[in-house]
Amino acid sequence: MIVGTHVTPTVTLTNASVFTDHYLNLAEAGAAQTLSGTATNAVGGTVAVNIAGTVYNTTVGSNGSWSVSVPSSGLSAIADGSHTVAVTVTDRAGNSASTSTSFTAVTHSLPAVGVDAVTSLVNVLLTGLTISGGTLRLATGTTVSITLSQNGQSQTQTAVIDANGRYSAKFTGGLLTTLNLGALVTVAAVDAAGNTATTSTTLLLGSLLPVSSTVAAASLMAVAADDSLAVASTDTSSTSSKTSTTTEESSSTAHAVAAVHSTLVTDSDTSSTDAATTSTSATTSTAAAATTPVEADSDAYTIGGVTITLADGQVLHGDSVTGSSGNDTISVGSMDFSHIDGGAGTDTLVLNGEHLTLDLTSLGLKVEHIEIIDLGSAGNNSIKLDLNEALNITDKQTDDLLIKGTLGDQVTLANGDGGIWATTGQRTVGGQTYDVYHNSALSSENTLGDVLIQHNLQVHVI
Repeated sequence: MIVGTHVTPTVTLTNASVFTDHYLNLAEAGAAQTLSGTATNAVGGTVAVNIAGTVYNTTVGSNGSWSVSVPSSGLSAIADGSHTVAVTVTDRAGNSASTSTSFTAVTHSLPAVGVDAVTSLVNVLLTGLTISGGTLRLATGTTVSITLSQNGQSQTQTAVIDANGRYSAKFTGGLLTTLNLGALVTVAAVDAAGNTATTSTTLLLGSLLPVSSTVAAASLMAVAADDSLAVASTDTSSTSSKTSTTTEESSSTAHAVAAVHSTLVTDSDTSSTDAATTSTSATTSTAAAATTPVEADSDAYTIGGVTITLADGQVLHGDSVTGSSGNDTISVGSMDFSHIDGGAGTDTLVLNGEHLTLDLTSLGLKVEHIEIIDLGSAGNNSIKLDLNEALNITDKQTDDLLIKGTLGDQVTLANGDGGIWATTGQRTVGGQTYDVYHNSALSSENTLGDVLIQHNLQVHVI
């Protein structure tokens, strides 16, 4: 029996081990973290470390030290905000002692920076060029770095975020003499927790701040409400017109269908809608056309379907497609497909519609064996991916992943896995310039996860 009544244990928590600065940021949450400290009169005793409600246990060593490793999965599950680390040591006689400290987690609601578009360079040689923009979740007084680059030359200025969450910096000097609206602007800032916010875009395009989930949800509800009203209104019109002609009734029904699908409008949809409003027979023709095999040179598609043009020219259609061993092209008109497999070869996935968002981070293995992603010609499509997708979506990790599109298309690179995305240079592929993005979770020599993004596309790093 062990008896301990006079010498009680003590325990300390090393402050520097609490995520260095008592802030838990995204990069830190992407890797296991070690918390440590010491205890007296408790060799062989147990230590319980309670981090935001989850307890990790360890034993006091012979020298009085202790440590626990907190896995990335546990850190990533901690909600943003202030939390407590509570440490309790219990010696072998059952006597205990405790200590605690606090930390702040910022791993979900991350900072962001935007860039105001510049539409004219008149008089910049006389007055200079002012680059400005807004920010999200960055404190007043935070320093912002703004880099303006073109034709291998660059100039960097710094600014401070004001009380309205905005920054502004003026550029002067020789770089402005040959400047055009296609010049690249890269803006970066770091929040109090150490999370980096960065965006790269052109002067002409600028870069919009991401919409918060709350605002997005409200917008979707508004759209749904508008569509419901549109359908209700159409139903009323249809009822009142039943005494007129059968053609008018068919026209009203066609308009109701168009209202329901108003969030995605394509060339084929428009032509079908126009035909439907003309006559009942036109509606029948359109429905028949939807079941007709797609011609090799056709851009048409059915909502919810996928069209694949194989390397040998054969065209297939369905909600699930698998490519050949050659270089295939796959076109999608919406995101409700079941599976896309490009097969072997250098395969291209094309977003053939408007306002489409390809979120690879949520699709998992629904999209695989793709080497080129073309955001299409609408100028309002977007894609989101992280390091895992960059490494695994192609046939082999050694294959390049290229993302191209049209002015106005947007690419979102999600940080995580202990790394941050940043540009490391440019490459020319097929006569087109691409900005190379590298994730710091990989060493600078390891370029397997690099993503090549067409120069002039909007890029958000979150």
